[in-house]
Amino acid sequence: MNKTIYTFILFLLIPFVAFGQDKIAVSDFALAPKDLTAIQQGTMLADQNGEKCAIIKVKTTEKGFTFDIGSLAVQKVDYNHTAEIWVYVPHGAKKITIAHPQLGEVSYDFPIPIERGKTYIMKLTTNTVVTSVFDEKHSGRLILNISPKNATVGLDGRVESISNGVIDENVFYGTHRYVISADRYHTLDDTVTIRSEKTVRNVRLKQAWGWLKFDNSADLTDAHLFVDTVSRGYISSAPVDIASGTHIIRINKPLYRTYEQEIIIKDSTVNTISPALESDYGVVSLKVPDDKASIWIDDQLVGTGSYEGNLGTGQHIVECKRPSHRPTKKMINVLKDSKTSIQLDAPSPIYSLLKINTYGVPVLIDIDNQDVEKSDGAYSNNKILIGSHTVNVHQKGYKTVTFTADLKEGIPFEKDIRLEAIVAVEFTSKPKNSKVIIDGTYIGITPISNILSYGKHTVEYQHAGYASNNWTRDFKTDNEVFNKNLNRIYYKNNEAYMEGGAQTGTFLAYYGIIGFNIHNVNFEGVYRGGIDKSEDVYLNYSNGSAPTSCTFKVKQYWGGKIGYAIKLGGRWRITPQIGGGSSELSLKANEGDVSYNFVDNTFANYINDDDKATYVVTGCADCKIEFALTRGVSMVVVPEYTMALKKGETYEKLEAVSSKIKGWGTGFNCALGLHFYF
Repeated sequence: MNKTIYTFILFLLIPFVAFGQDKIAVSDFALAPKDLTAIQQGTMLADQNGEKCAIIKVKTTEKGFTFDIGSLAVQKVDYNHTAEIWVYVPHGAKKITIAHPQLGEVSYDFPIPIERGKTYIMKLTTNTVVTSVFDEKHSGRLILNISPKNATVGLDGRVESISNGVIDENVFYGTHRYVISADRYHTLDDTVTIRSEKTVRNVRLKQAWGWLKFDNSADLTDAHLFVDTVSRGYISSAPVDIASGTHIIRINKPLYRTYEQEIIIKDSTVNTISPALESDYGVVSLKVPDDKASIWIDDQLVGTGSYEGNLGTGQHIVECKRPSHRPTKKMINVLKDSKTSIQLDAPSPIYSLLKINTYGVPVLIDIDNQDVEKSDGAYSNNKILIGSHTVNVHQKGYKTVTFTADLKEGIPFEKDIRLEAIVAVEFTSKPKNSKVIIDGTYIGITPISNILSYGKHTVEYQHAGYASNNWTRDFKTDNEVFNKNLNRIYYKNNEAYMEGGAQTGTFLAYYGIIGFNIHNVNFEGVYRGGIDKSEDVYLNYSNGSAPTSCTFKVKQYWGGKIGYAIKLGGRWRITPQIGGGSSELSLKANEGDVSYNFVDNTFANYINDDDKATYVVTGCADCKIEFALTRGVSMVVVPEYTMALKKGETYEKLEAVSSKIKGWGTGFNCALGLHFYF
């Protein structure tokens, strides 16, 4: 009874870990005015209304957060950044709820408006409370350092997990039994008494194997070792590890009798033996009259024409083989320590009949590029070995016919051939080294001579950087020379390029383009920087003081176009295009750092800062006109009409007082630049 109560109390005192509720808090939130991530290509994202999302960069090292902003809906969460999470939200979001499966949840009201295309920084902090409770009066740590590290450990009848050879457990005071075992080691069954807060014991299992080594005096080349019928591979100078105990070893070596011996292997001990193997072979010399015949002994190839070597005692089957011949076979008996010479029978040839009909045209026939025979139009030969043969039938002024004759025993092979008349021609071109393709088959590069059959053929010239030249004609005259001039290609259907230059008109600017054509479909990304500035625009102070003048300019324009390229001859190409983009305007006060606004306070609290801007979204239609200067460079003229599609509130007020600013959104322009192809 007392034992049962003691066990119950011990279970009540088992260590436990209590986790307090973790907290999430927002320590800081602010606009990042110079962070352009939300409007840059590659990181910019539009919401369901097509407007630029704001990006909230959440600074945290924790993982597993989810984000909710209510009915507007989070557009995207990007976790692929070090120590921060990017949350894309529509403009106008008021609050955000951040949740974590372990750290809890927090709701946060944004202290400033969330605007489209802006980037904000949010810093998160977390507090984790962990309380550990142990009964120090009745338990302590047991640490076992075990070798080998992959051993299996049982403690008080239960299997414990081992980490890199270490057991670290909290156990009750008293005596505990542990059993440690590992493959190829003696099992250890022992006890340990716990009377302190920490008990450390180093345990090393005793190995349960030794080694077998063969004396160097024994000739064990190619000898195979078996231990208790289990193969241990070919014997070498290195010792072989074997489990401790009594074993039967067997050594097999070709041409020697099998060797067996009982051995005793002791723990951590090297046992050296010197087995003496007894030979079991005779010397055999074989000869076959046909020096091309192969010799096989017991289905193993040993030589061609002749063979001499050691052969195990007993009976063996010897065969002589040769392709297209009937093999011969003989049984031989080999005695121990004997020397025997045997004459073998040669394989006999197997013939078949080959017949070729050329309809009276005299020809020359060679078989396997060796024997050349004349034929008056009807060829017949019944002394052709069976098997596959390459046959060439040729005559001057005719195309050579080559075919494969697969001859079989007792089955004649017959072939009817109508020879094709041919002519010799030569192909040249400018430039040289042009590919020549005849009837769809590539034959080489110019200058090149070739043989063609009488009649019509289609010839194509190809050269990198030049247009293909195709033509068809009737070839009847021998030794004709055909020369063709190829036209250079200045434009490709598929290409990438860069372009740069200046633009004049209602929007004076410099520009740069990266674009590409895919099957003549054109895609461009456009950047423009404004050159001129607007007329003076008067803005009112927010405090009611006298108006202050300032000027505006186009800080940057980003846009894109799509079109279709049309080639006009060799050097000219036109590409009609449509597209659009967005211009960002910046302001500069004509005097001092001031705060100013429009009469209706639309422009209030804007400091003299080029990053404070308004915008206009435009669409355009143009026609790019190119003239190739070289294969990689062309001159470009692009007349373009631009129309404002969407305007910022400030831009609408500015265009009403400035014709120049209005022209930046709507007007006619013309660009001049250079085009560089890759």
